[in-house]
Amino acid sequence: MNVLRSLSILLIAVLAVVTSCESDYSFRGDASSIAFSADTLSFDTLIVGKASRTEHLMIYNVSGEDMTVSTIYLAGHGSSDYHVNINGSDDECVSGVHLRSGDSLYVFVTVFPRFNADEVYSVTEDDIVVKAGNNTWTSKLWTCFVSAHTLSGEISSDTTLTANVPYLIEDSLIVNSNATLTLDEGVEVYCLHGSRIDVRGRLVSCGSVEKPVKFRSSRLERFYSDVPGQWKGISLTQAGSSARMRHTEIAHSVCGISADSATSVELDAVFIRDARQNGLVAYGANVSLVNSVLANSGESLLSVSGGSARVVHSTLAGFFRWDSRFSPAVSISSGDNCPPLHSFLMANSVVVGNQSNELDMPDDISSDICLFSHCYMRLGTKWHEDTDPRFDAVIVGKEPGFISRETNNYHLTGDSPLIGAASDDYLDIASSDADGLLRNVDGSVEIGAFEYVAEPVAQ
Repeated sequence: MNVLRSLSILLIAVLAVVTSCESDYSFRGDASSIAFSADTLSFDTLIVGKASRTEHLMIYNVSGEDMTVSTIYLAGHGSSDYHVNINGSDDECVSGVHLRSGDSLYVFVTVFPRFNADEVYSVTEDDIVVKAGNNTWTSKLWTCFVSAHTLSGEISSDTTLTANVPYLIEDSLIVNSNATLTLDEGVEVYCLHGSRIDVRGRLVSCGSVEKPVKFRSSRLERFYSDVPGQWKGISLTQAGSSARMRHTEIAHSVCGISADSATSVELDAVFIRDARQNGLVAYGANVSLVNSVLANSGESLLSVSGGSARVVHSTLAGFFRWDSRFSPAVSISSGDNCPPLHSFLMANSVVVGNQSNELDMPDDISSDICLFSHCYMRLGTKWHEDTDPRFDAVIVGKEPGFISRETNNYHLTGDSPLIGAASDDYLDIASSDADGLLRNVDGSVEIGAFEYVAEPVAQ
């Protein structure tokens, strides 16, 4: 009898605990009981058919009481461009979720815009819905996406790309030897991971100050805005091939431009940034850089092995934040394991970086072949710019006075040592700067790609 009585008491106690636990989670709140970490979860611009990175949303119980959430679901489930994981479940609708007072849960969200729109830029939306008691809460999902025209395979005849729609390179784009690929101002070319542009004929990029041509990674989210090595880059691989680019940006590649022997590259107001290896590699090629910026490469910004190169009024800034950089910003080679160097001229240009020496070249190259004139450079103790005939009016320094190299703004501050330090002997090559502003208007010519423009005085 005592045993039965003890068991009865124990059963009553267990039932009381269970009943108490269930009552702890009964919903007794109001419309202010649930809060989201964001009213709207916005994704950066995406390309149709390419999945986003995963973002997350948090749902909080702010009621002061434990509760059971009736349902949490994706409003457009079954037909949505969004995919969710709710509190660890891949189902797009979960029910009976216990949520203690002050506790929270995660909703992980990805979006895969899978339909083509009539317009180039469109928006896809949905909602995360939470229900408890007679109350409903929603957090909006919002994404802008781009419908891009796919480019791949070979271009065998003269072709012009217009800015009506962006272009997506999925694998390899080959410009054949008998063809010219021309890009009008404002054209945007997105490149998938591992894709490349192989120029065996001619590449002509006709950007403008207002509407530059852009080659960049297909990941348009802010997270990837300066991540290097997302596509292979532009290669000139056949003798006689050429690239002429004006007001063009090349970003996120393994190597921005590589030019093999007997090819030519002409860059005017071109910005090559965030390359995993080199910004521009020339092997026995003929290269011209005017008003251009090469920045933030994992190895050299400019590597010239033989051939000829002319660099005038350009800015080379070697500040790479993704890894240690051991190669100098400018590397010059000649003979032995590479073609002979015919000529190298760098004038009115900036060469700086986070190394003590940003120049490597053979000791035996004469000043008749190699000359640095009126440049601002970061040089190590190996070089004697005051007595070496290859250096003419070169200023050695560390801080050139950029507005913000962290945001790739290489315009000049008012106290920059580059202001008025250039020679006017090269104005026939670069009479205007990278922004299209005339040089020497006020009797001052600046070193680098940009003329100094004073901020207007506040009235």
